[in-house]
Amino acid sequence: MDKLNPQDRLAIERLFQEMYQAWTNNDPKRYAECFEGDVDYVAFDGTHVKGRAENERLHRTLLDGVLKGTRLEGGLVQLRPLTPDVVLAHATGAVVFPWQASVKKNRLSIQTLVLVKREGRWLAAAFQNTRVRPMPAPEADSFIVRVFSAYAALRRALSPSSS
Repeated sequence: MDKLNPQDRLAIERLFQEMYQAWTNNDPKRYAECFEGDVDYVAFDGTHVKGRAENERLHRTLLDGVLKGTRLEGGLVQLRPLTPDVVLAHATGAVVFPWQASVKKNRLSIQTLVLVKREGRWLAAAFQNTRVRPMPAPEADSFIVRVFSAYAALRRALSPSSS
């Protein structure tokens, strides 16, 4: 399946708008309702919560505390239907603090979501948020690659055989 019908695309776009608006409204209950009851939710720092109730609890703590008054900005990057009722989604997102006019470059994240259609409504069954920190690939003959390659070869030579 490579095409998403226009109604489902619009419904998924509305789901993302609902997520962003719930965050901006400081409403962790409404935010959590955008996710399945047994969602796997992984935050940018590796925090992993399971289920809507834990998702709401985590976001209540954040939105009542350090992230109070923030807004969530982002957008869909790609939707890839896997079945008629399952879509792999990639989106961007960032938290913007009240004193900031725009998203700071070092706060950009990319999210991977598994979206499922249940009784006509799209919800996120899995969410993985990763802070964007691209690293340039080193040249194959660079000093750092040569040093690490030598270190790895030495460790392999000194390691006990795994036989």
